Amino acid sequence: MKKIIIILITLLSSLIFIWSFFVVTLTGKIVDKNGNPLPYVRISKINNTYYPIFWSMQSLSITNEKGEFKLKDIHLGELCLRFSYDMIKESNTHELILFEECGDVYHLDDKDIGIFKIDVKSALQDISSDTNITNDFKVRDEYGELKNITIPMDKT
Repeated sequence: MKKIIIILITLLSSLIFIWSFFVVTLTGKIVDKNGNPLPYVRISKINNTYYPIFWSMQSLSITNEKGEFKLKDIHLGELCLRFSYDMIKESNTHELILFEECGDVYHLDDKDIGIFKIDVKSALQDISSDTNITNDFKVRDEYGELKNITIPMDKT
C-alpha cells in the first residue's frame, strides 16, 4: 500500500512538473467601437476555477499607447480575463470594468487572439451614476507612472 501511494504521488508530481512547461504567449489589441486604440487598459486573470466563492485576480499586462498587449506564461486550460481601467480622479480610485471574457487555451503555439472592441460609453455610464467620472482621468501605465488620458466617446 505504501508503494502505491509513493508511486501515485510521484506520478502526480511528474504530471504537474510537465504541465508547467506548457505555456504560451497571447497577444492582441483593445480598441473602442470606432477602432481607436485604448491605452493603459489593465488585463487581469480572474482565478475562479476551483472554488467559485473564493476568487482572486492577477494582473497580467497593461496595454501600450497603441492598445496592444502581450500576455506571457499563460498555461493551457481555462482562462478568464478582465479588461479594466484603474481610474484615478482627485484622490479616489475607481475600477472601470470594460469587458470580461472566458475561454480555453488549448494550442501550444504563441497566438494573436485578435482585436477586442469595447463599448466604452456604456462602461462609463455604468459607474458615472455613482461618481463624477467623465472620459478624462488618470491611469497608471505599465511602469506605474500616472498618465492623463481622454477616452474617445463612441459616436454611436
